[in-house]
Amino acid sequence: DLTNMVITIICDTLPLGAPSQTDVAMQLNMSLRNLQRKLHEKGTNYKEILDDIRKNLTLGYITQKHLSISEISYLVGFSDTSNFNRAFRRWTNQAPGKYRTDTLGMDWKGILSTGKLIGYLNISLHIQ
Repeated sequence: DLTNMVITIICDTLPLGAPSQTDVAMQLNMSLRNLQRKLHEKGTNYKEILDDIRKNLTLGYITQKHLSISEISYLVGFSDTSNFNRAFRRWTNQAPGKYRTDTLGMDWKGILSTGKLIGYLNISLHIQ
């Protein structure tokens, strides 16, 4: 499935920085326009896939105390922490540090038993 191939390419290269659509298309041996068209046919686009991957990875990483906010920013492919902070606020309506404090203060056993915790790498894309 094309969407899963795009996800794999993005995940493999994300710590080095987010790959461009052109880079992904080249790795898939197709033109940029063809990649865009095929993703559109599946009801998604490159930007949405990249954003969903970053969000879900970040929500997994943020619970790991040994990772700094800067390290998380780097791991999910942001070139600087300020862009990461803006994206995080868009995803959660909170600053990363505040979210981490609030989240780590929760009763994790209760959350796990109710199944409300997003899986570490659970990428919830709109795959059709």
